[in-house]
Amino acid sequence: MLHTATQRRILEVIEGAIGMVDTADAARHAERDTAVARILHELIVVARRGVISARVIEAHSDGPDLTEAEQSILAYLAERPGIRSTDVASAFALNRSTVSRQLDRLIDLGLVQVVDAAGRGRPLELTLLGHSLYEHTIARLRAETAQRMSGWSDAQVAEFAASLLRFNSPEPPGDAVTPAPPTPVVASDHALPASSPTSNERHTHD
Repeated sequence: MLHTATQRRILEVIEGAIGMVDTADAARHAERDTAVARILHELIVVARRGVISARVIEAHSDGPDLTEAEQSILAYLAERPGIRSTDVASAFALNRSTVSRQLDRLIDLGLVQVVDAAGRGRPLELTLLGHSLYEHTIARLRAETAQRMSGWSDAQVAEFAASLLRFNSPEPPGDAVTPAPPTPVVASDHALPASSPTSNERHTHD
């Protein structure tokens, strides 16, 4: 049998090794938490910059004066022609009456139209004016984005694009993650982060 002192020494060594592993794990978690916090901060900065830029541009624009919610819906319809107001409400986690109010105004401005179709609900899509507005905005934003990354290498741009795509991709099945509303937004000459209107008017397109 091992001497008691030797046994104690072995236990001390084992406990020390476990402590080193725990410390290393804690350090790794701390580094990851710091990185996640930094990412969140930068995303907030991007969103805030978009809002400020949009306000400045809109003040000097002849285009329609759209709210952030209307801008977001316009961009969403541009990417998904034929969807219904219920689809928009679900995507933005808003009640149908609130979304209908925003859609009513976009229709009145001539940017969105209702498409004849059989069945319940009415499909929505952008008008020619809406498409023109959207394409003009996207072209301008693409140019601004390219200019901002003009000092990046092709590999860095590709890596950043892949990381953003992965970040914005749906979570794998089984992961308990609350879905977030879409973020792309487009207005007369700019884009904004998606915004959720708070109106509770009772009017629907369905």
